[in-house]
Amino acid sequence: MTKGSRKNPGLVTQVEPPPPAERTPEIRIKELEEELKQEREKHLRTLADFDNYRKRLGRELDDIGKAGKRDVLLGVLAIMDSFERALQSEALKIDHPTHVGIISIYRQLERLLEQHQVMSFESLGQHFDPNLHQAAETEFSSRHPEGIIIQEIQKGYLWEGKVLRPAQVIVSKGTPSPDAPKLDVWE
Repeated sequence: MTKGSRKNPGLVTQVEPPPPAERTPEIRIKELEEELKQEREKHLRTLADFDNYRKRLGRELDDIGKAGKRDVLLGVLAIMDSFERALQSEALKIDHPTHVGIISIYRQLERLLEQHQVMSFESLGQHFDPNLHQAAETEFSSRHPEGIIIQEIQKGYLWEGKVLRPAQVIVSKGTPSPDAPKLDVWE
């Protein structure tokens, strides 16, 4: 539609579109081939999007499962710690039947953890690594250089090659300097 003409400015007239160009079968085939190409590309993008969605969902479900398993494994480690403290008790004698039973249960728990790729790692005498260790304390030591772990308070564990629980350790500050102030010690 166009508004008026020079002779009659308020008159609205209908403008006809130009007649459609004659379509030859070759032109129509090319148009259909282009439409088909676009639909194929759209189909492939949709398949790729769905495949990515499926993979992401699989990873998320795996992460949820691992988080649950991690919680259970940490609970088992707490039980292992209790067994280790019980085994160090003077109340249990080596030939005592209770001691033998506790050792048997402890070994079953060790095998269970190994089946799930949970392994303890050695800390005593190693250099402190903040990725593996959690320093509970530091102490001066004339026998150990600075940064060496001198006592393990709680074992550390790896699960599938990653830290499940860091080891709680005491780390050497090295030899105290002669200039360091002396502390009064009650003996």
